[in-house]
Amino acid sequence: VRAELERLAVPLTDGDRAALDVVCVMSRLPLSAEELERLRARCRERPTALLGLQNDAFLEDVPEAALRVSTADGTPLTRRVLARTLAERLRAAASARA
Repeated sequence: VRAELERLAVPLTDGDRAALDVVCVMSRLPLSAEELERLRARCRERPTALLGLQNDAFLEDVPEAALRVSTADGTPLTRRVLARTLAERLRAAASARA
């Protein structure tokens, strides 16, 4: 997804800092309490988009995420559509701030 976002010219960095952290979870297994807390801490530190590919049960447990997205699968087509959707949302958010 990161490569597709970069192909769409979506800036994921702002100088030396991450403008948006993108985390994809593509596992059907539930996340452990430790992993959930690690994600929550990461989302508190910097803007993070959480992408649940095949697994979205954890998304509600991480309200600190800037964006939470659920998809049914992680196929290349789904990842491209997801990247385009993220790009549109990020551009809209940037326009609203300007």
